[in-house]
Amino acid sequence: MQTTLGLDFENFCEESIKDIGLSRYTRHPSNEPLMLAFKFRGRSPEQVVFAEGQKISKGLRKDLTNPRIIKTAWNAAYERRVLADVIGIHVPIDQWRCTMTHAMGRSLPGKLSKAGEALGLAVDKQKDRRGDSLIRRFCFPRKPTKNKPWTRATRHTDPVEWEEFKGYNLQDSVAEEAIADYLMEWPMTAYE
Repeated sequence: MQTTLGLDFENFCEESIKDIGLSRYTRHPSNEPLMLAFKFRGRSPEQVVFAEGQKISKGLRKDLTNPRIIKTAWNAAYERRVLADVIGIHVPIDQWRCTMTHAMGRSLPGKLSKAGEALGLAVDKQKDRRGDSLIRRFCFPRKPTKNKPWTRATRHTDPVEWEEFKGYNLQDSVAEEAIADYLMEWPMTAYE
């Protein structure tokens, strides 16, 4: 079996990816990586929290550029573009596998949370249900209020939720691998 490295970025951007598209989103000057969960198949997930001053280690950088290691992600186009446009690490497309595409090709839902539910995965193998609200909190600008005059939630403004957000990011990599493991019985063809 080939070594796989699952990736999951969480980014902040003043623009919505739905409004401007992936390419413009990842190239937008306000796009900032907050954290990256990464997981080698069968191992515990690890994390780089850019918003706390961490950087990608030399070892991880080497793994990301190693053509013998297949990179996987749910909606791999997103992680691929963030790596290239925001982080500056270009990984050829033939080194990527998209778990979402694989799932959808096997008639599973395109949302990570829905696919895990459809498969009846154990709760500890599913996406954290609080994720959408945490993404809205930390990945998008907010309207300031009298009591909260900032335009962006951060680890300083919302420390409890920030720790939950880091846990959510790690859990996504676990959920993605659980779905990928299930789908190994029905592999994608080389053409796909």
